[in-house]
Amino acid sequence: MLKQIGNFILHLRLNYNFLILSAPFLLGALYMPKIVDVYNFLYLFVVAYIFLFGGVNAYNSYFDKDEGPIGGLEKPPKMNKWMLAASWSFQIVGLALSIWSGYIYTALVIMTIFLSWLYSGMEFRFKGRPILSLITIGIGVPLCMTFMGYVAAGGNTITTHLILGAIGSALIIMSMYPFSQVYQIADDEKRGDTTFTVRYGVMGVKRIFYRIFPLGIILLSLSFSSKPLLSIMMIAIGSTAYIAIWGIIKNISGIRSEYKIIMNTKYYSGIAFTLAIILLLMTR
Repeated sequence: MLKQIGNFILHLRLNYNFLILSAPFLLGALYMPKIVDVYNFLYLFVVAYIFLFGGVNAYNSYFDKDEGPIGGLEKPPKMNKWMLAASWSFQIVGLALSIWSGYIYTALVIMTIFLSWLYSGMEFRFKGRPILSLITIGIGVPLCMTFMGYVAAGGNTITTHLILGAIGSALIIMSMYPFSQVYQIADDEKRGDTTFTVRYGVMGVKRIFYRIFPLGIILLSLSFSSKPLLSIMMIAIGSTAYIAIWGIIKNISGIRSEYKIIMNTKYYSGIAFTLAIILLLMTR
């Protein structure tokens, strides 16, 4: 049983959550003059990434039953039946620990859980629909998380700048989302899932990155149009990241040995984006 518990913890993919997906939540705080309660902000950040997104990842793993590499796990261990209830429990705990933060924040958490159900559950299985899966991931992770970070920082008014930033963040995450799907094609086809990568192949993965990533950076920059220095820094950081990432993925072909290269690219990109936002929070 201890081994099964260890396997479940692996499927939470906390390394993936914190290293790659931290940036959208932190980004939300940039649209506030200052974080009203830093301890509350950090508390909600940790709860979201351990319980909410950890549970969402485990829920997805339960239905995918991948045997090959997935985002954050090169060799995913087998999921047992009890892990479905455990994945739901993690999400419910995440909701319970956040509910006192107000109805707006609670609604965003519920929306994230609902979208994860649509994406992974067999009733609707949006993951098996190429474009719909991209949209669901874009809304369910970076868009909701940017709004959650803004509310956690004390925000209560939706502004045009916030919307532009949230959409920009969503486009950046969406542009890199199909990377790890390149190594799941066999498993996805076995389940009958026509994912984005199954439908469009490795070339489709490359195209969506070099078309959507720059647009995300442009929208992020425009979201800080009232703060020229931040806008310029976003353009500089984003352009550098775009050139570096494209230099790596333009040569991928989908062979298994490239998995670590792709995952390291996603990790380094996520870390760089997160550190850049932390730097902007400290220097604004």
